[in-house]
Order: sequence, then C-alpha cells, then structure tokens
Amino acid sequence: MLIPLNDPVYRELHQAAKNSFQTKPVNLRLPVRDILVLKAQAIREGVPYQSIIRRLIHDYLEAFNSNT
Repeated sequence: MLIPLNDPVYRELHQAAKNSFQTKPVNLRLPVRDILVLKAQAIREGVPYQSIIRRLIHDYLEAFNSNT
C-alpha cells in the first residue's frame, strides 16, 4: 500500500525518519587514558573510535529510557 506524499501520515513518518538520522557535532573532553583505550578497541573492531563513543552513548541512553 502506497501512502500519497500529501497525506499527513506520510509527512509525520517522513519527519520521524529524518529526525532519527540527524546528527549534531559535539565537543567533549575525555581523559587521555580513556581515549587510548577507545582507540585500541577501535583498532580491534576496525572502526573509528568516535563510532565507539557514539555507540556507548546510544546504548546507555537506550537502557536509561527503557528503565523509566
């Protein structure tokens, strides 16, 4: 079933999808040791260390929200 582009449901779903993928840069100061550990883990996983930080924050917030 296709939803017409001018349908309010389509607009609502489109906006929700768009919001879920938006990102915003942040500056964060972390202890050097933590960054070294993150970078070592990133090398093991073959991903940028910033991705691990993002994943950790996301997982924490998901767990936090599921407990409230």
